[in-house]
This record gives sequence, C-alpha cells and structure tokens, in this order.
Amino acid sequence: MTIPRVSRELVETRAKEKLDIDKIKEAWLEMALENPYLFSAVSNTSQAVSEERSVQNGFLKGAYLVWSLLKSQEQVNQMNDDWGF
Repeated sequence: MTIPRVSRELVETRAKEKLDIDKIKEAWLEMALENPYLFSAVSNTSQAVSEERSVQNGFLKGAYLVWSLLKSQEQVNQMNDDWGF
C-alpha cells in the first residue's frame, strides 16, 4: 500500500474548514489507536522541537492536518474505486 496523493480539491475543501478542537481530538485518538508508533513519534517530536507550548501546538496541528488529509484522501480513493471512477 502506498501513501495516497492528496488532491487539490481535497486541500481546497479542507482549507475552508476551520480547525475544530473536537475533530482534532478525535483524529489524535484515531491515530493513537490505529497507528500508535506514529502517534508516539509525532507527540515526542513536538516536544523535542521546542519547549514553547505554542510551537508544540503548531507542530501538532500541522501533523493533524497531514494525518486528516491522508485519511480523507484514502477514503475518497476507496469510494472512487468502489464506484468505478
């Protein structure tokens, strides 16, 4: 399995959404359950990047964005395959 290539349309759609703290928490829980080593690496790296909480939060929000875009694109690709697009 390869990492999905994220479409411009998906990025544009997501850019219009504001960051919802509940969605972020849900995504982190999903990552922790589905991919605990990735979750641990992202969490540890955010702390290693800086001691400033605002920098750590920015790093984590960026990681959330990447994770959610990849997951969403994977779902879009699966639906397209299922429907023959």
